[in-house]
Amino acid sequence: MARSSGAEAGVADVVPQSRAERPAVLEEQTALPEVSKGVVRHAVRPRSPLVVPPATEEEEEGITQTAKQWRQLIKGMEPLAEENTKLKELAATFEQLWGKSEQLATVFEQLTSASKQLEQKSEQLRSVSKQKAEQDVELGQLCQNIEQLQEEKAKESGRADKLAEELKDKYFLVRVTIEVISLLDGTL
Repeated sequence: MARSSGAEAGVADVVPQSRAERPAVLEEQTALPEVSKGVVRHAVRPRSPLVVPPATEEEEEGITQTAKQWRQLIKGMEPLAEENTKLKELAATFEQLWGKSEQLATVFEQLTSASKQLEQKSEQLRSVSKQKAEQDVELGQLCQNIEQLQEEKAKESGRADKLAEELKDKYFLVRVTIEVISLLDGTL
């Protein structure tokens, strides 16, 4: 029987070197043979030993070729395994980024809500500022009115002082006149 060279010894666990090492299993006989007339019971013949013909040189070359192809496939799979590891790392990174993007979406929603609240507060502040400006205008007008009233009061106060002076002088004259008249009448 022809054997393959020692170069394929490393692949012996992948592909057997010869078919002679792998015996073929035939299907078992499932039906009993027909009984001949006059025979009391069935006779079962013992199985003949299985014989596998030795591998031909062409089969050996096919096996060697298959072993080489297996080796090439295994070598070709090594970069794929590295790429698979990198893909798994990328998938894990993607999962982390996805989680962070969900967190960022939540933060964005919170910022949007805060921005809307800020707009509402800003609008309220503009309204209050407008009211304050209107009140400042009213206050300015009231201050002008007070100043005018104070000026008028000062003028009136000056007039009242003049009238009091005049009345004082006139009162003195009236008093003097009353005294003179009473003296003349003798009533005093």
